[in-house]
Amino acid sequence: MPGNKLVQKIIWTMSLLKKISFSCKEATLIAIQREEYNTTFFKKLKLFIHMAYCAPCRLFVKQTKIISRAVINYQDVLFANPHHKLSAEAKETIQNKINNTI
Repeated sequence: MPGNKLVQKIIWTMSLLKKISFSCKEATLIAIQREEYNTTFFKKLKLFIHMAYCAPCRLFVKQTKIISRAVINYQDVLFANPHHKLSAEAKETIQNKINNTI
C-alpha cells in the first residue's frame, strides 16, 4: 500500500528530527561550551541545524562571540597596562576586615 510507505517515511523523518533537534536552552548551552572549549562534531551539527530555524539563538551566538572577543581584548589591555591598583591603605583596610571576620 502506498499510504503505508508514506506514513513510514513521515515517522522515520520525525524520529530523525527528534534526534537532531533540541530546545533553545540546550542550544545556548552548546554555544557557550563551543566558545570555551571544543565540542563534538555531532553537537556542532545539532547547533548548526537549530540555528538554521531559530533567529533568537543565532542572535545569542553572535552576541556571545562579541562578548568573548571584548573580554579577551580587555584582558590583554589590562595585563599590559594595569591601572587598577589598590593603595596600601585600602589593602590594609581589607586585610583588617578579613582578620576581624575570621
